[in-house]
Amino acid sequence: YALTGNGHQLAYRTNQLDLIVTEVDTAGEQPTIPTQPTISIPHTRPFFHLDWSPDNGTLAYLIYDPSGDFKLRLFNVENSDSPVAHPYEAIDNFIWSPDGQMIAYSSKVADQLNVYLFDLRNNQSERLIMTGSHRPISWSPDGLFLALESSNDGYETSFIEIIDIVTQQSTTLTTGELCEARPIWSPDGQKIAYLTQTTPEIDKPNWDLFILDRTTGQSYQLTSTLGTMEYDL
Repeated sequence: YALTGNGHQLAYRTNQLDLIVTEVDTAGEQPTIPTQPTISIPHTRPFFHLDWSPDNGTLAYLIYDPSGDFKLRLFNVENSDSPVAHPYEAIDNFIWSPDGQMIAYSSKVADQLNVYLFDLRNNQSERLIMTGSHRPISWSPDGLFLALESSNDGYETSFIEIIDIVTQQSTTLTTGELCEARPIWSPDGQKIAYLTQTTPEIDKPNWDLFILDRTTGQSYQLTSTLGTMEYDL
């Protein structure tokens, strides 16, 4: 399920693979959902990772393709009869830009995850990174940088890097001795939070939360929970 940023619409998938979009009534003391949905669209294949555009007008999600891959679909909620163009590659991970004009996604090419930008203004895709494997996890608040979870060995180890979407230059931020993952920007764009694997045991992984200060380039550990796995941000 996914709630719009303004809290006025809810999208979710039913057990029967219907895509439901419904208004949320916030006039009372407790939000309520009407009995009749605004939109109900049946699907024949599983779909997941519902994500609203920043303007709350378009819904993106991944759908299982007969080829065995997941493909990105975009749905115009304000005009459900109007088709929206979308990239055709198999998708591993995607995220909206802060202004909603682009979607960054990773797609597998020759067993590596390449990073692309799909521009909704001209319906064109551009490949940004062609070597190694990368997942675009988050945009900087100003929309100029992507924080990536990257690997050169098939994710046995991984590191954090950022890419300037204008110059297409990448900068490695962490060493990646084990696995570093899930980078998230602070609202002011000055810090990046991420998870680090702090023990090498595969059967008993230990993850802790770190913060990287982009001004100083220094990282500091925020949590230390041996035997407990911080999982997501």
